[in-house]
Amino acid sequence: MLPELKEYGVRQRDVAPLLYQNISVRYVVELNGDGTLRNPVPIDRATGAGKSRSERGTVESVPNLTRTSSPVALPFADGSDYTFGVDPKGQPAKLAARHQLYVKAVEECAEATGEPAVRAVLAFLQRGAWPRFPDDFDYGAEVTFSVDGVKPAELPSVHRFWVDRYRRSLETLPEQECVVCGRRDHAVDTYPGRVKGVLGGQSAGTALVSANTDVFESYGLKGSQIAPTCLECADGLTKGLNHLIAGQKTHLYLGGSTFIFWARSGELPFDPNTLMTDPTSETVQDLLASVHSGRIPAHIAADRFFAAPLTGSGGRTVVRDWIDTTVGEVAANLADWFDRQRIVDWDGAEGAPFGLRQLAGGTIPLRRAGPDWDRLPATVSRAMLRAALTGAPLPPDILYRAVQRTHAERNVRRVHAALIKLSLLAQRDVTKEIAPVSLNPDHPAAAYHCGRLLAVLEEAQRAAMPRVTNTIVDRFYGAASSSPASVFGRLFRGAQPHLSTLENSNRGAFIAIQQKLEEVSSRIDDDFPATLTLKEQGLFALGYYHQRAHRNPRHDKPSASDPQNAPEED
Repeated sequence: MLPELKEYGVRQRDVAPLLYQNISVRYVVELNGDGTLRNPVPIDRATGAGKSRSERGTVESVPNLTRTSSPVALPFADGSDYTFGVDPKGQPAKLAARHQLYVKAVEECAEATGEPAVRAVLAFLQRGAWPRFPDDFDYGAEVTFSVDGVKPAELPSVHRFWVDRYRRSLETLPEQECVVCGRRDHAVDTYPGRVKGVLGGQSAGTALVSANTDVFESYGLKGSQIAPTCLECADGLTKGLNHLIAGQKTHLYLGGSTFIFWARSGELPFDPNTLMTDPTSETVQDLLASVHSGRIPAHIAADRFFAAPLTGSGGRTVVRDWIDTTVGEVAANLADWFDRQRIVDWDGAEGAPFGLRQLAGGTIPLRRAGPDWDRLPATVSRAMLRAALTGAPLPPDILYRAVQRTHAERNVRRVHAALIKLSLLAQRDVTKEIAPVSLNPDHPAAAYHCGRLLAVLEEAQRAAMPRVTNTIVDRFYGAASSSPASVFGRLFRGAQPHLSTLENSNRGAFIAIQQKLEEVSSRIDDDFPATLTLKEQGLFALGYYHQRAHRNPRHDKPSASDPQNAPEED
């Protein structure tokens, strides 16, 4: 993983070079060539409420280092505490020390580069005549300088100074073999940048490699040196992760995990994020067509594809899994993933494809506003992502959770049926005949027909009692789907009054339901199964769902009292 991630990060240096980072810089102090103020007030470039990077200021590539317990000044891109030694909430002694670090860094830069713009900033700092700070001034926001229109942070000589200065700080550390590239060099003691946006991590960012207690510090190695990494690789890894997490098409959040994915060449014939989060019938059909017709060029299909779920643990980035495959295999596996989840909608028409979030929501309890996402284990979303990308079978836990939700809700929603179908088709002895898209009257399993039978008995009750609010499914679904023999005799006896009512009031409906009962019952052996295994309970749920969808006239709206057809929550 590390070499591939580093190579991806190195490609981002066209945007942010070594030891630089793209951040939102809010304020610009404009100076003349002699270091005097051109504008008495810093230019505020914030454009909104600060919810996005562009609203917090202008995104610029500026010097960057991770701050640990030791203060570090970031010349030409730091807060007011370092730049001016000013912060109403700060302690005077600490502010003075931080400001001196900033001035020293600019002095070294001016001596090393000889740049007039840097000398002008140094003269301004030595003069100490600060600009006027407005009442709404944000003392924590980054401040940069512009000298006669030139920004020192953008000068190549300043970048070289910043890298050389950091390299000199590493010379006291031992040379070790880098775990990423294998080259011997002074390994960094702390990764120079932080990974931003990993769920569960600190808002200031997380580190990919770090150690802060004796139990992790083998052979006297501390910090990031427990996995020795050279400067170029440490910077590339951090840049790669940040670019992937910030990219619209290269990450997604689900179940407490941050998923990243990319191709080695950077070229993908499909959008994994859209396909996994918000698939439509059109995008899925296009994917299926591209796979089945061979429209994906051979060189792209053979390109490597990588994915990993990340979580945060305090200040650390935790890699939970690693997927290394090809673009062509991912396309084929995603096509198969959508094909295996195909299931009819409540009206008998084929429904739209489900995204990972919708499928994951089918494994957890519902609240008024939708699924209770706090109850979703991280392992569920990670297993689903791996199954979708690699074709790996879903673990039995997914089938168990989906079946348990049908018991708890006394209902089989379409998302439950799709999850059950996906899980069953992962088993070697299950074919598409056994886990079909729609009703299969010739299904070989008695459990499937037991589910159908419950749906027909419920149909009889609803036909005879149109205003019923609690049906036999509300009372008996759990027992019927786990131990049919214990309950179906009672259900048949209870259905007789309903059938008698229909015979007198709606003979056509009576005949239709009577024929369905006879047809479904003929598919079951003389005795109902005493108990059903987990797999058979899944087939029961499919049979119940398919029979319900088969009976509903297409395009008719379900009854408000019928919970089966409640919309799927996102």
